[in-house]
Formats: sequence, structure tokens, C-alpha cells
Amino acid sequence: IRNKIKKSVSTRSTGKQELLLNSSRDKLQIYSLNQSAHLDRKESASQD
Repeated sequence: IRNKIKKSVSTRSTGKQELLLNSSRDKLQIYSLNQSAHLDRKESASQD
């Protein structure tokens, strides 16, 4: 019984960590997307 409780607790904490990782990864993706879009805009502006 104790092992089961330990497992559930560990999975709960790892789940939180995964959520944090996912959110930070999403932020990174959004940031990189914004950066690339900004670069694209700069290039098109210089071409004009």
C-alpha cells in the first residue's frame, strides 16, 4: 500500500514538472515564432 501512495505522489509531482516544461516550451515556440516573423518583416522592408 505504501508503495502505491509513493508512486501516486511521484507521478503527481512529475506531472506538475511536465506542465511547467510544456508551458515554457510553448513560450519558447511563441518567442521564436515572433522573432522569425520580425526578421521576415525586416527583410521584406529592406527589399522595398
